Amino acid sequence: MAEEEPKDAHRPPSLGGHGLANVMEIFVRNVTEQHKHMEESQEKLRQATGKATSPKRQLTVVCGPQGELKELTFHDTSYREMSKVELSKLIVDTVAKARTDVGAKVKEIVAPALPGRLDFDKLQRGEFDITDLIPDGVVPDETLDRINDRMAERKRNGLV
Repeated sequence: MAEEEPKDAHRPPSLGGHGLANVMEIFVRNVTEQHKHMEESQEKLRQATGKATSPKRQLTVVCGPQGELKELTFHDTSYREMSKVELSKLIVDTVAKARTDVGAKVKEIVAPALPGRLDFDKLQRGEFDITDLIPDGVVPDETLDRINDRMAERKRNGLV
């Protein structure tokens, strides 16, 4: 004689006292809010700039979100009396400060959207741990250990 299935064997999981329509409405609202936030963040990233002025106010530099040079403005003619080395150093140092400025702004926009354990600074330097992309509890620890071992092996062999 075949065993009978329990009465609730084909019942969908509980919705916590909420109807399916209500749960779907909440889901759609959350996805819509996340999409709107992502679009706003993308626009902020496109418009992000970093600005720096040299210590003696001879030069101002503006860099875009990728660190690209957008503007370079000399405020007087004192640069004409500088040696090539001095002028080069003035430009390079001022551009570096502008890039640091825009980098901080990009971090402010991007970091809150990163998965919990992923560190923006490590990500930017290419030093992050790939397992930080995986939410806790989704993958067994043994699997994460194998991934980490494999990545370490690739580093030792110069593949990463």
